[in-house]
Amino acid sequence: METLIAKYQSHGEADTVKAVADFFQVLKKHQTRVILLDGNLGGGKTFFTQSLGKLLGVKSQINSPTFNIMKIYDIPAKSKLPWRSLVHVDAYRLDGFSDLSQIGLDEFLADAKSLLAIEWPKDLPKFLRKMKINFYHVSFKVLSKDERVIDVRENVFEK
Repeated sequence: METLIAKYQSHGEADTVKAVADFFQVLKKHQTRVILLDGNLGGGKTFFTQSLGKLLGVKSQINSPTFNIMKIYDIPAKSKLPWRSLVHVDAYRLDGFSDLSQIGLDEFLADAKSLLAIEWPKDLPKFLRKMKINFYHVSFKVLSKDERVIDVRENVFEK
């Protein structure tokens, strides 16, 4: 069951950066390593991931993984965070979990040192719930060119 843990009103990139910084504080406190990013094209999913990458200490430029489907970014050990890699996935063109498994997503789901940011998750929430894998579901609603509502929901299962 999803529980709304935060709702942000963004009037531009600066507000979104603040929302990500707030979310990052929650992320660091919990064992949840999967972030699903939902919303229309141009809704802010990749910008959210770019902002998160900066907070994680990622030095590489984070771009949409649309054509590559998955991109992996190193998180420096000096960050003293529990993760060593940010795995950014665009699941839009993938058909079900079997396709995600073919690109190695199941290995990253099992790797405690990987933080996953998955755009266009489609049926992935259903799969993650079935497997009792904790995740955050971040949804973006576009209100205007610069304005967004960003909802962050948490799905936590007892271990």
